[in-house]
Amino acid sequence: MTTLTWDDIVALLPPDRDALATKHGIYFGTRHNAKLVDIDELLELYLGKVAAGVSLETAAAAGEAKGRPAISGVALHKRARKLGPFLAEIVSLMLETNATYAAPRWGGYEIVLVDGTTCVRPGGDRATARILYSLRLADLHMLDLQVSNDKQGESFRRLTCMRENQLWIGDRAYANPPGVAWATTSGADVLVRFNWASLPLFDARGRRFDVFQKLDALGTKAREWKVSVKHQDRTISGRLVVEKLPQQQAKEARAKVRRENPNASKKATKAAGYRMIFTTAPPHRLSTKEILTLYTLRWQVELKIKRDKSIEDLDQLPNFLEETIASWLYAKLLLAQLTRRVLDNARDLSPSGAGLRVAA
Repeated sequence: MTTLTWDDIVALLPPDRDALATKHGIYFGTRHNAKLVDIDELLELYLGKVAAGVSLETAAAAGEAKGRPAISGVALHKRARKLGPFLAEIVSLMLETNATYAAPRWGGYEIVLVDGTTCVRPGGDRATARILYSLRLADLHMLDLQVSNDKQGESFRRLTCMRENQLWIGDRAYANPPGVAWATTSGADVLVRFNWASLPLFDARGRRFDVFQKLDALGTKAREWKVSVKHQDRTISGRLVVEKLPQQQAKEARAKVRRENPNASKKATKAAGYRMIFTTAPPHRLSTKEILTLYTLRWQVELKIKRDKSIEDLDQLPNFLEETIASWLYAKLLLAQLTRRVLDNARDLSPSGAGLRVAA
């Protein structure tokens, strides 16, 4: 069995970490009366604390027992509070290396799934922090991970890694003109669950497109219509793809709408009986059937979020301070990326990747 040491873990991290630490206002050396001499010593203590789920005092004591610099739990906490932006950039740099992998294409597109989740601080009754996931469908690698406070919602406008020949798939939260405009300005296309209340559509003559009138005439086969979205001085061409749900599935969907909102409008109840997708992808690249199929694959990012929450305890925030929460969440996300990198390397060396363990 091969044991991974801290030096092995460090080898997986991006270089120039000391320069990155200085960039984010994290300093070391006797000049600042610091007991830690570089960022790697701080990372070893803090990542060990987060991975093991122990207190800062325990992590500091464990480090000292291994011959690491003696530091109090309070001093370690003060250091850790400043780690958030630094860890965010480290995670981002590690994610960028995944972009070198070749990906199967749908109509020449790299398919990216986006979704968000919230976390609650101890004893809280509402969201404290939000994590935004961007997951490449072909190999389930993360392209982007963002941590923010609860006041920043889910939106394409928060994403800066969009590029040409990508198709970004999101739920109803991403169906709005500013988000669609942001993505298409980046050269990407979008495929979102249509939200009739937040995404007004227009026909070829510039008139409002009456979705519900089309539903009344829809048969059993899926249909699509050419539509456009307007944002400021732009008109963005797209398609609305609609499929009628099977009778029992439509009945359950409408019952869910009424259960979650007893005052739901007739339009909301009616719309629940249909699968409606808006996309800017042209028909010569993706057919009606492919559009509907692609949206059903969005559950992969939801599965990834549930896995992180259950296995990596992302929803068990450590305390109440916003900057400490950010440091802790990014540390968790970095540990997840390191784990994937170790497993990837193991698969390169062995058919099973068995026989590897990380040193405590």
